[in-house]
Amino acid sequence: MIFFEKTNKLSNFFFVIFVLFLIMTAVFFASSRFTEVLSDNFTNDLRGTVGMLVCIMISISSLIAGVSLKYLIKEANNEIQLLEERMKMDKF
Repeated sequence: MIFFEKTNKLSNFFFVIFVLFLIMTAVFFASSRFTEVLSDNFTNDLRGTVGMLVCIMISISSLIAGVSLKYLIKEANNEIQLLEERMKMDKF
């Protein structure tokens, strides 16, 4: 991964964001009355429920972005290696 150091760092950043927001989701879930929202469609603590839903959405999207960047790096490195091999074969 010589050529994609910044992309690799960004991917690792997305994984860290995923873990942090997953922890925040657990904290908000513990403090919210999410079962009350599911059964009655109403809650007195709407802030905790909305916070939990926002955190889990950010967590999932950052996981998808991190995994996508890892696969992008892997594919790009494979393409570069194939191009290098073709260039070596063309020289001879």
